[in-house]
Amino acid sequence: MKITIPLIVYNIILFWLPTPAGLEFIYIVIGITMVLLYFSHLLPEWLRGPAGLTLVLVLFGYTLLRIWSTSESNPDLIGGLLQFSDANGYYYDARRLLEGGLFSVFSGRRPLFAALLTVLLGITSQNLQISLAILVAINAITGYFLFREIEHTHGSAVATMVLLLFYLFYRRFIDSTLTENLGLALGALGFTLLWRGTGQRQKSPILFGLFLLTLALNARSGAYLILPALVLWFAWFFRDENRLSWKCLIVAGAVVIIAFGINLFLLKQLAVAESIPNSNYSFSFYGLAVGGKGWTQIMVDHPEVMSMNLTDQTNTIFKLAIQSIQSIHGA
Repeated sequence: MKITIPLIVYNIILFWLPTPAGLEFIYIVIGITMVLLYFSHLLPEWLRGPAGLTLVLVLFGYTLLRIWSTSESNPDLIGGLLQFSDANGYYYDARRLLEGGLFSVFSGRRPLFAALLTVLLGITSQNLQISLAILVAINAITGYFLFREIEHTHGSAVATMVLLLFYLFYRRFIDSTLTENLGLALGALGFTLLWRGTGQRQKSPILFGLFLLTLALNARSGAYLILPALVLWFAWFFRDENRLSWKCLIVAGAVVIIAFGINLFLLKQLAVAESIPNSNYSFSFYGLAVGGKGWTQIMVDHPEVMSMNLTDQTNTIFKLAIQSIQSIHGA
């Protein structure tokens, strides 16, 4: 009941509800959902979970339905459903794998999401709408888990605000086959476990949360330096008479390495040989190194790298970024 009824309501919202009203009505849905979520803590415990999850699924589902109904177009989507730009690359490669091919270099850099999308398209007979509905439901459920964990420690007001921010960020990627779908879900679930483990001083939730967070950063490149910081924090948080617990340091480091290993394994098995994991991160790293000028700055400063093969290009960009950092440090 805790999950069945919310999913039934979600299905009704997406595939049985009449065409929704215009854009302004979505803000009414957001407002009503947030208010009801805030007061959901007043419900009996047996009803609180299903009611809260239903509200979140309704909000996310209605947002997806509105995009389909209005045939919205944006930089990643044409006519409400046709995937465009990067989103089309992952969708194309997922279908190519289903037809017996391999991921291209494009999807090979982030094989985790492309692999998930392949599975979803496979089990839905390549029904894109149902696959997207599953992706949105996954993010809605992980968002609700985060809401409940924050509510447990900081109350309904803070938890509702966190969920609202989670929704507003994800709303940009709803209905797209972009890697944010998996990166955000894994990141939210990882953070939830880290939060719980920290509050209860339990190692297992923290380690599992660190594992999921590492997968999230492989699914969607981000602030990788948070990983060594968390490994050091874990060793300090569970320190004994020494400053750091070396056992905890080794275990947490191994968890991170295993997660990276899973990503690399998928790349080797599913992508063409030329693929490099997170190869495009070098563009962002260079942009940060030269003063936060964005991932396209390398094309301005060193357009010659664009004609190199992927391996040489990635190595060269990283080398140029490090040289830039060294020159700033030397100055």
